Amino acid sequence: MILFLLKYRKLIGYGIAVLLVLSLFFAYRHSLIKMGREQGRAQVQALWDQDKAAWLATNAKIEADALAKVEAAKAQNAEVLRNANESLVSIAGERDSVERLLQSARDQVRSLVSAQATSQRGIDVATRIAASAAEVDRRLADYDSACRRDAVRFQALQDQIRGQL
Repeated sequence: MILFLLKYRKLIGYGIAVLLVLSLFFAYRHSLIKMGREQGRAQVQALWDQDKAAWLATNAKIEADALAKVEAAKAQNAEVLRNANESLVSIAGERDSVERLLQSARDQVRSLVSAQATSQRGIDVATRIAASAAEVDRRLADYDSACRRDAVRFQALQDQIRGQL
């Protein structure tokens, strides 16, 4: 066997050299592949970080815009509420004034009825006056119910605005 090794030593040496070169080649190839993977991972991570930063910036802008819209809506709602309260105070004053006038007219009509009820003509006048008083009462009731409907609608508007605040 030693003779075999001596006879083919050059060939065995070349074989060992080829195996050594091949193993070095594959080791180098493996290190290149590993380095490429690491570089690829680093590139992917860099792209991911850029994407995440852009996403966070976009979300921050959207949140800021939404907050600005909410603040604008609050300011607008406060203005609407203030105007509505001013209108309500004005309407309430007008309602009270009209109610006082109608009550005064009703009291005057009733006092005339009692004063004129002495003769037949007075009875006819009293009947007409009573009819007029009934009409005044009906109109007063209609006005009062309209005011109540307006108050209910106004309260619904206030609730809607408060819900947005």
